[in-house]
Amino acid sequence: MKRKLSFITNSSSASFILYVTSGARNLEDFKEIFKDYLNSYFASRKFIFSREYNIKDYKKWTDDQIDSIISTISHKVANIYIVEGFTSMLNEIVDDLPGWMKKLIIEMATGRTILGIDKVSLEIQSDHGY
Repeated sequence: MKRKLSFITNSSSASFILYVTSGARNLEDFKEIFKDYLNSYFASRKFIFSREYNIKDYKKWTDDQIDSIISTISHKVANIYIVEGFTSMLNEIVDDLPGWMKKLIIEMATGRTILGIDKVSLEIQSDHGY
């Protein structure tokens, strides 16, 4: 358990590691493919995010979010790339998994084609042992 200010919690942080199989030729090509996916995701959520977070400059906020995600991407092996997400307080996987990861996983699981992305799998690293 971790002590958090004036109370004790058994919640912990977690890393969400998305393994993405892609036909991209190299890391830079994959980053462009993934950036296109993220642009589409954030464009589809503009009204909700703008209202929820009271965002004045949505383009700048979106660009910052995307740059932050793109900076986590690495090349694992052959045609597999790693994209990471994080939560500082893991309580419930479904609630705490970043929305862009949820959408991608669901789209791939339901057979939707996303240009340049062939398959995804998720690993969760946390103190809870997920």
